[in-house]
Amino acid sequence: MANTLSKAIPLPSNVGSKFPFVFRSPKYSITTVIVVLLEIPTGAKFNENVYGIDLTGNVLWQVPKKRYVYEDSPYTDIVRDGDNVVLFNWDGLQLTVEPKAGGVLREDYRR
Repeated sequence: MANTLSKAIPLPSNVGSKFPFVFRSPKYSITTVIVVLLEIPTGAKFNENVYGIDLTGNVLWQVPKKRYVYEDSPYTDIVRDGDNVVLFNWDGLQLTVEPKAGGVLREDYRR
């Protein structure tokens, strides 16, 4: 069953300079990977805003591009589901991702 973690996870100090936007909470640490969601400001178009980062600050993966219903459809939430994470975007896309390599395990749409 999916659950949201409320514990704050510290990121390595060198990570922030690698991204054009700030991180949104929560962040998930699953084994040796921290899954982060960037907060995209209104008017900016940056749909692939979820990353997997290792504990030393290296970017391991970025969520893959998908065909979106709307041109501006960033991911807005992440929940942990066992050893995986589920990503939700503005289109209603629900992407289950394996956090170590960022592989997409399942793709669903919700209304």
